[in-house]
Amino acid sequence: MFRTLLPSVRAARLLSTESVASSSFTEEKPLKKIGRALETYIKLSREHVSMMARERADFELGRRHLANMMNMDPHTMTQEDIDTAISYLFPSGLFDLKARPVMRPPDEIMPKFHRFEFDEEGRPKDSRFFTLRPAFYKLLSDIGIKTRTVTSFYNDHLSAGSKGTEIQSM
Repeated sequence: MFRTLLPSVRAARLLSTESVASSSFTEEKPLKKIGRALETYIKLSREHVSMMARERADFELGRRHLANMMNMDPHTMTQEDIDTAISYLFPSGLFDLKARPVMRPPDEIMPKFHRFEFDEEGRPKDSRFFTLRPAFYKLLSDIGIKTRTVTSFYNDHLSAGSKGTEIQSM
């Protein structure tokens, strides 16, 4: 009895999967493949967000612990209270302010993640996105622009009244 039923069940499964597959294929748009640079950027962005969430949670835990040690209310504790408690618990004779212990929110201490702007098709608006170090190349570009500005300013003042040699622009 089961052997006669088996081919009809297989046919029903085959028809149902074909109809579902064909209907889902026509309704969905094919996904566009994104480049490696954009994939890396998205991965780094997600890692930064998760790292900042962990650091905020650690800061809140440390703030509660510090408030408990200082017999204060953790909900009304301000940053000034945290700074005075840290200076009380860790007296330091260090003259350099950067060498003294601090407890600040991670948004103030951690390096900021540079967010790029993208158009509606997912392409970055800044052309330096595809370089390995966008901040470094931006700095080099700014140095070149300022050098050109200083050179033209110097040459304009030279031609206005004083004699001397002009600087060749780059």
